Amino acid sequence: MPEYCAGGALLKDYAKRVILPEMQRTDPDTDISIETRAEIPGLNTTEADQVTHLAQALSRNKSTAKVAYTTEGGLFQQAGIPAMWRSTPKRVPTPSK
Repeated sequence: MPEYCAGGALLKDYAKRVILPEMQRTDPDTDISIETRAEIPGLNTTEADQVTHLAQALSRNKSTAKVAYTTEGGLFQQAGIPAMWRSTPKRVPTPSK
């Protein structure tokens, strides 16, 4: 995993400190190897970006939030195409009377 990825550093540290010693109690020759197989840039749209204002105006919803997973939006943004992610609000069913 890229060193700049906080999750990658945390995973490597946990594997080295916690998992590997336990595995090596069973087999001293055991090792853990972590490699990056794919890398996708995260979407980093801000509240000040024009695309955010456009989406807020079209949806009539001023709320913003960040999510902890990757979408193709980061690839669009990397290519210079304004991008954002918008979720569909969860509908809470009205209780029947």
